[in-house]
Amino acid sequence: TIRLEKVPNTLEKIPVKNLLSDFDLLQNAYYETRVGLWYNSRTQFDSICNLQKSKIKAPMNALEFYRILAPVVSFTKEGHCNIKISDETTAFLKQKGTYLPFGIKVLDKKVYVINDYKDFKLKGLVLSKINGEAIENIMAKMLEIEPADGFNMTSKYRWIEGAFSKYYARYFPASKFITLELLNPDNNAKIVYENIPSCTFKEFAKLYEEIKKQVPNYTFSKSSDF
Repeated sequence: TIRLEKVPNTLEKIPVKNLLSDFDLLQNAYYETRVGLWYNSRTQFDSICNLQKSKIKAPMNALEFYRILAPVVSFTKEGHCNIKISDETTAFLKQKGTYLPFGIKVLDKKVYVINDYKDFKLKGLVLSKINGEAIENIMAKMLEIEPADGFNMTSKYRWIEGAFSKYYARYFPASKFITLELLNPDNNAKIVYENIPSCTFKEFAKLYEEIKKQVPNYTFSKSSDF
């Protein structure tokens, strides 16, 4: 027997009582295992939990709930304590989501685009805004959900580099076209590109493989030799 389900156009809303129950389950698990208290005091961890839990005021879909839980998971400062979206939500984003058509590299907290796309010359430019949202605000959202061991920040930036477009799709609404505001690092001149076509999941996966081939050492296949 083979059962197939069509990916819905919208994600189902989850009742508030279920959201609160799941939140409590996660919070108590972190207390019982003490993972939430390795790098935080009880007061600190209570504070982040109370803050995020207070945002649950109406039914949410799984993606909205992920945005509530992910900062709590990251706050544990345990690098392997990751949170993933469900298979159903992943399928929804793969079919309904849109993805930024470029890869990035973060150097000294500046976000550089590492590839051109179609007729748009983007390679080497510094990101300033995406669809009017400042890159500082975008990166703050991603740093808030990216896990790392202890107070390490370098690994957060490194993992975000490989997941930038994926994280963006989780936080911002799908859009067929995007507007980028960039800066030329040589003279700080502002460059604005409008109506850049976004990618489907399959298009981005193909583009990302091309980027890895074009940019030496962007990813690694084995550990460094010393």
